[in-house]
Amino acid sequence: MQTLTRNRKKYGTVSSTNESGSWDKISRSGVSMMKSLTGLEQRGNRRLSAKVEPKQGVWGLEIYFIRHAQGEHTVDVPGSLEKIHPALTDRGREQAAALRDLLRVTHGDVLVTSPTIRTLETSAILAERAQAPIYVTPLVGPRMFPTADSWGATHMCDYILSAKAVKRKFPQTIVLHEHYRGLTNEGLNRAVPERFEEAVSRLFEWIRSRQGERVFIVSHEGTITDYRRRLTGEKLTREDFLGDAGYVRLHLG
Repeated sequence: MQTLTRNRKKYGTVSSTNESGSWDKISRSGVSMMKSLTGLEQRGNRRLSAKVEPKQGVWGLEIYFIRHAQGEHTVDVPGSLEKIHPALTDRGREQAAALRDLLRVTHGDVLVTSPTIRTLETSAILAERAQAPIYVTPLVGPRMFPTADSWGATHMCDYILSAKAVKRKFPQTIVLHEHYRGLTNEGLNRAVPERFEEAVSRLFEWIRSRQGERVFIVSHEGTITDYRRRLTGEKLTREDFLGDAGYVRLHLG
């Protein structure tokens, strides 16, 4: 069974949208606020909730895939896409703070992030009040979608930080060094589907070992969409990309 809510537009059977009771307030006023912050009115800030039977062997997990808040590489496209290691904008930091107050990450949650400045900064804001550990892995780094063959070379903004660079810039993080093996600074951006399938299995094998209450994965629009497609079997396109600081919640199992 799959249930979805998307900015209060109904798809299939609607389930409870927010266990804390704060979702309605966000749906009525917060979404428009977040749209004005992102400057991406055509895409908006999509928030979805789904209960699915996963294709992968992942059961009993509550997972939040979060797209990073607004980055410097999005403010003057296409030229800004060649900015190396872009950080969050002031607007992006405001978005991340608003999302922090909504999701309320706790120390018992598992917070996983991509090794880029914009995802690391988003994660640091989400975790700051709870002092939750931040795990860094290239397995959720930038990825072209729908397929790598459809696009040209990797944009400079999508190069990942090395493990050493992550620890130097964000010493409070925990780098999963073993996940870097065999990868260049392009990460999985243009990896063939079979290689990405291996990455999905490897990541969730690690996640199962952590036994967190909730799992938050801070990543990128293409990566999140490909993970969703492979975990749930949904037929997704670029129209399903999340907006800045948007998230999708999956109940697997």
